[in-house]
Amino acid sequence: MAELAPRISVVLPTHNRAATLERAVHSVLDQSFADIELIVVDDGSTDGSVEALAKTIVDPRLRCLRNPASGGPGAARNLGIAQARADWIAFQDSDDLWLPHKLQRQWQAHLQHPSWDLVACDVQAHLLDGTPLKRRPNDFEQLAAKPSEVLLRPLRFPTPTWLVRRSALAAIGGFDEQMVSAEDWDVCLRLADRGAMGGVNDCLVHKFESPHSVYGSPGRRHHGTLQIFQRHPRRWQNPAGREARHHIAVINARIMMLQGQKAYALRWLLEALRVRPLDPGALMLGLSLISGKRLDLAWQRLRTRPR
Repeated sequence: MAELAPRISVVLPTHNRAATLERAVHSVLDQSFADIELIVVDDGSTDGSVEALAKTIVDPRLRCLRNPASGGPGAARNLGIAQARADWIAFQDSDDLWLPHKLQRQWQAHLQHPSWDLVACDVQAHLLDGTPLKRRPNDFEQLAAKPSEVLLRPLRFPTPTWLVRRSALAAIGGFDEQMVSAEDWDVCLRLADRGAMGGVNDCLVHKFESPHSVYGSPGRRHHGTLQIFQRHPRRWQNPAGREARHHIAVINARIMMLQGQKAYALRWLLEALRVRPLDPGALMLGLSLISGKRLDLAWQRLRTRPR
């Protein structure tokens, strides 16, 4: 008799995460929604982490695949999707934690909104020592009502927050393995072109990041954002799209400046001024870049001072 497929397949790519992998796996297998399979994709690890995992955790729902040559998270996720047996896919990262009722809450939301191809949830980011970072809750009602408008801004619900219909991922071709970063944002933009999406307002995922990874690698952030602009050109042509492009350029310029990457900061500053040539905030950011003083912060304080 053929084995029944689970309702949810969870795909977890990993690369040399011996210190955190087992914790992430337990947070999946300990879900209150138990009708799952967990596919761990070893993306060319050399630390023996996945071999140790297979010996430590004995659970028939756990499968381990190996991708001999590291192809990055997009390729690893696509490999997991290809091996999944369920109609719905969730993604976990090898250094993050799910709360025990994460999948249960998302499955309930799917049943209440069967047209949604993607059901997200909120996330709390932490530094590696557990210090929580400031959280900006997502507006999932707005996402359900106007997904294309919300997705003009950088994504704030990363892949570990997703429950997504497998057929929808197949229809868009899965993750773009050529993306250097922002591949999750790219997937959401393509999903929004074909169907509905939404989310639950509960914070059900905890992400852990080093101080250096909070904003990501400057080069990867720079090129990933450019790829988003290039792959979705029509989104940035109307007034809302141009305003969003300006906002992204200013944010990137500020982050690059904080990271000491003046060349990248200047390129994004020029992009911001190209979209809005006389924007005072961008001009003050430019003076900050030239002088080495945070004149942009003084400008922000002046603008928000009570009158």
